[in-house]
Amino acid sequence: PLAKHAADPVFYTAHTAAVNSVAWNLDCSLLISASADRTVRVWSAERGAGNSDALVTLDSRDRSHSASVASPSSSSSASNKPGGAGLGGEVKDASFFYLDRIVLAAVEKEVLLFSYALPDTSRAGGSTHNDIERLKARGSFRRVGALQGAAERVTAMAGVNSFLSHLVLIAGSNRHVEVWDAGAGKLVHTIEEAHERPVHALTLNEASAFASHPAESHDLF
Repeated sequence: PLAKHAADPVFYTAHTAAVNSVAWNLDCSLLISASADRTVRVWSAERGAGNSDALVTLDSRDRSHSASVASPSSSSSASNKPGGAGLGGEVKDASFFYLDRIVLAAVEKEVLLFSYALPDTSRAGGSTHNDIERLKARGSFRRVGALQGAAERVTAMAGVNSFLSHLVLIAGSNRHVEVWDAGAGKLVHTIEEAHERPVHALTLNEASAFASHPAESHDLF
């Protein structure tokens, strides 16, 4: 990513509260950000692609939604404010999952799973007075699952994105680390009191393009 994007910086200015996490997708063409404003935003990291605007803004947890290509001036809607509904609470973390097909979002006591579709950016430059063209230029998202354990608050999460895996790790304020099967929506294992205090970071061992590892090494985190 450093060599690919080395140049003058690009500023992404749409969140209305603190940004809690930022992560790349597989080929470093997209960024995802999680914020205390109760939203998750997907951005283009490609230069010259109008990447100062969010491609998709996940700001509703309970319905399918078409999200227009956002601009900083439109980011002050009620759902994007810290006191608005949004995803139901501060988003602690967000990441791409399942080969970029799914977005994971840690919100309060849950990890929410969303499918999404990027907007047709070739249409975004058309007339803003043409409602049909403007609708075609929208990205969309849909909630496809929710994982909720015993903790009052999710403090960290991790899911593999470089190969297909249903496993999601969730750490909570109760100091437990839970292993979930996101495909089935079931808790499969709990490590109780993994640390003396709540866990604040989780990382799964992912595949490397530069070295081979035994299959059992992917069970490490």
